[in-house]
Amino acid sequence: MTSAIVPDTFWQFVPMQPRKSSPYDMSGNLARLSVCAAASLIAGYSGATCLNNENTSVPESTPTSSHIVHPDGTLTAPATGLMWKRCLEGQTLVDGVCNGAPTFFTWPDALDAADATSFAGHGDWRLPNPKELLSIIEDRCAAPGLNFNLFPITGDFGVFGTFGMWTATPTALFAQDTYYLIWILFSDGVVFATSDLQEIPLLLVRDLP
Repeated sequence: MTSAIVPDTFWQFVPMQPRKSSPYDMSGNLARLSVCAAASLIAGYSGATCLNNENTSVPESTPTSSHIVHPDGTLTAPATGLMWKRCLEGQTLVDGVCNGAPTFFTWPDALDAADATSFAGHGDWRLPNPKELLSIIEDRCAAPGLNFNLFPITGDFGVFGTFGMWTATPTALFAQDTYYLIWILFSDGVVFATSDLQEIPLLLVRDLP
């Protein structure tokens, strides 16, 4: 089995527009939420929870109630027809939180990892395209911009608290002779092109039947 590579035409490049509001609260303070506190809110909570920074004046873009969280470490998003792993590759979901360090892959190795896994009994995991990754970005959260109820990803990701995730989509922009350029999505919603030889974390997705 070979992972499908989404054609570049599926992702129409649009210059990034500035956000209308800051991911910080109105006073500029960081609204921090501990991992333990966030984990305690997962069960029965319909809204979005931010791991670190939250702007409550921004409408939720990925409310928990619009997803189905499964006990096997996956979730389904009926609106997009997708099933996601809740943790990055290399991490393990323990008591509702992704534990351990994520594995960093080159793009070819990420494709191989998707082919090799049969997580939760499914053998059709793949890399998402940029639109699919953008669909899980929570607008009111930053560092990372994910709903912690859905993707309880933790780790030391540097001072900005954000990390890149591979997509399946190469780009012809800024073409190089020695390597391919692949779109990646940072967990704050910024799309960026980088060499396929870079080592980047991986979040897997599959299509619902």
